[in-house]
Amino acid sequence: MQLKHIIIMMSLGITIFLAPILILPQFSYSLTSENVKDLLSQSDLTSITITGESSQKVEPDQLSLILNVQTLPNIINSTVSTREEAVKKVVDSVLSVAELNQTSIRIGQTNLNPIYGGNLPQPATLFNAYSSVQIKTDADNLAMLSSNLLSSGFRIDNIQISQVKVPLNKTVSDKSVDVSIVFGSSTPNNLEFYSPSEITIDPGTTVIWTNKDAATHTVTSGQPSIGPTGLFDSALFSPGKTFEYQFNTFGIHDYFCMVHPWMAGTVTVPEGDEFSTETKYQININVAIETVPAPLSDTIKAYEEKLVALKNTLASSGISSDSIQNNQVNFNPVYYGYGGGQYSVYSTYTQIIVKTDLTKVESVIKAAKDSGASVENIIMSVSDSKIDEIRTELTHQALQDAIKNAQEIIESSGLQIKGIKTIEVNTNPVFQYGGGPVTYRGVNIWTPYDPLYVRAGEVSVSVKVGFEIGK
Repeated sequence: MQLKHIIIMMSLGITIFLAPILILPQFSYSLTSENVKDLLSQSDLTSITITGESSQKVEPDQLSLILNVQTLPNIINSTVSTREEAVKKVVDSVLSVAELNQTSIRIGQTNLNPIYGGNLPQPATLFNAYSSVQIKTDADNLAMLSSNLLSSGFRIDNIQISQVKVPLNKTVSDKSVDVSIVFGSSTPNNLEFYSPSEITIDPGTTVIWTNKDAATHTVTSGQPSIGPTGLFDSALFSPGKTFEYQFNTFGIHDYFCMVHPWMAGTVTVPEGDEFSTETKYQININVAIETVPAPLSDTIKAYEEKLVALKNTLASSGISSDSIQNNQVNFNPVYYGYGGGQYSVYSTYTQIIVKTDLTKVESVIKAAKDSGASVENIIMSVSDSKIDEIRTELTHQALQDAIKNAQEIIESSGLQIKGIKTIEVNTNPVFQYGGGPVTYRGVNIWTPYDPLYVRAGEVSVSVKVGFEIGK
């Protein structure tokens, strides 16, 4: 090797003190090969560091199969358990047909993916419950009742106040009127729904509705277009059951079925000269029963406990359970916005890397497919045993290359290699995702993925040797 031009930075042994500042002057100058020869010949013992390299083209002797195992969407605990079972099934199936000494299996990364939408079933893991309970009272109890509800932790959705005329001297009446829910009322084209559908009664009269249909119904005050008024509500009652209500309020009282809104009727309580009346305020309070997100069984239990607590609060305020109308309860799955966001179902994707002998490829692929795995990629690759064999030879050649390079530098200086102080192997390459040099099993390779397999091509070994040289 002939050195054309070398720049050497030399520090001279001269120290100049100026105040507190220490200055070490440095000079640089160009050297020719003759200058280098002179400098080396002046040293009795020195050291140099030389790099040696060796490379070799390798041919594939095995196949690397990239399999993937996916699970169907399910709640997270079931998905993880199913994934473990599915992966084990694939591994056992592959090992049953492959030679153990010629096959290696590695489980790659598993991705746990939330399912956001689509037509897949989404059984949510968490639910909250909500119901609006309607309470009837009068103006005298409003302040105390509101205070008791709020202090017990309940939220009041709204308060409705209306004026009604009631008999001045209310007396207990034994008058009653029967109304039948006609068979077939659950069908909109039925000839009639209530029999009779319109009645006029005196104050204090009790109306008794009997369900003679085959379906479940409600008798709810109000109109389908405006909703319940809160005066009375039977809730759902089944065939053969009855519901009764005593009318002590004058006026025209419409009612309908919450389940079948085409069913409608009217009860009229007219004012007359024989009845003395007074105007009172009727108060309807809607109280919300809400629960925090929890598993469904816990949510149901929490709702029942809150309903009992509400009834106890009302009882302590002098409100009987007859004045409570419990509307529909909604159990809502929670997907977003709680604890950083939650998704109800997940699927998994797991990569399995199988390296096997060329003669076993067909049987391994069949075993993988039969056990539920998909073949993502097939790559001709080099086995670890072959890399180990090449590494030994390449490392020896790289060391010989470093010795040769060192001898070329010092051959004209009259110096000789006296010994080796340090040897570093493959110190520069590091793994880079997306492509780049990587050191795998002692050799440098280039791979665009993970060094789980080595494609055919050039592999190399580099060494950095510190030589001690002298005369």
